[in-house]
Amino acid sequence: MKRSLSLLLVIISLLLVSACFNSDQSGAGVAQINDSNLQSLIVETKGDSQLTNEEKATQFVECMRELGFKDLQDPGLKADGAINWEPIKETLGQLNQKDSKLRKAYDICLPLLQDFTNTKSESSEDLEEQKDKLLEHAKCLREKGLNVPDPDFSDRAKMKDFLLDLGDSPKVKRIEEECLQIVWGTRSPGEKK
Repeated sequence: MKRSLSLLLVIISLLLVSACFNSDQSGAGVAQINDSNLQSLIVETKGDSQLTNEEKATQFVECMRELGFKDLQDPGLKADGAINWEPIKETLGQLNQKDSKLRKAYDICLPLLQDFTNTKSESSEDLEEQKDKLLEHAKCLREKGLNVPDPDFSDRAKMKDFLLDLGDSPKVKRIEEECLQIVWGTRSPGEKK
């Protein structure tokens, strides 16, 4: 479960770092959808770069809901106009990231965020801080005995593979949970706040 949250944090951080999710198959999942409402949602958004970040985030959440993830909250705005991803990250972090249904939903819905733009709150300093946190996370995992490479920030590299091959042993889960708490201040999804 903690590994799922780690993977989610990496995915969300990638979105912040690259300002868009680079996918060579961004339209590949569209033809596989049988739900006409979802298909029309995706078709309508292609090429529409006039949408606000809030509208793009809302479409992402609606897409995920159409694919069975009904518990996602609508995205809200922070005082500075940036999208408040915390409720969405919290809900997605509680899901099994290895679940094929969730992975398929990501493949279909993440391209809706492709033209997502950074807001004032996501300055270059904020992006550098995210990179530093990801590097610190990798270092923490290594210091605790896991063989993890540093994340690759070059050429909008996809970082979702950063933590995929660690396994599900109790030791790995414990180490991931410790590093999440140390680096990100994040609790495990099952832990009471």
